[in-house]
Amino acid sequence: MKIEQDLEQGRSRKPTATGIEGRGALSTEEALRYLNLGRTKFYDEIASGRLRVRKAGRKTLILIDDADEYLRALPTIRDYEPA
Repeated sequence: MKIEQDLEQGRSRKPTATGIEGRGALSTEEALRYLNLGRTKFYDEIASGRLRVRKAGRKTLILIDDADEYLRALPTIRDYEPA
C-alpha cells in the first residue's frame, strides 16, 4: 500500500526513509522490501542469475545498481506472455 501511495504522489522508490541512503548495497531484508518480492521468489531470481548478489563472508549483499537493473529488466505488460 505504501509503495502505491508513493508512486501515485510521484515519489521515487529509492530507499531514503529507511536509513540506507548513501549506501551502495542492500541487505537481504532491505532488498526484499526494495524489490517488493517474497523470499522464495527472491531466491529463485538469484538462482536463475537474473538478480546478482555479492557475498561479504556470510552476509549477502545486493548492490542498489543491481537491484535497479533487475527491476528495469522485468517485462512490461506489453512484453509479457503468460506461460
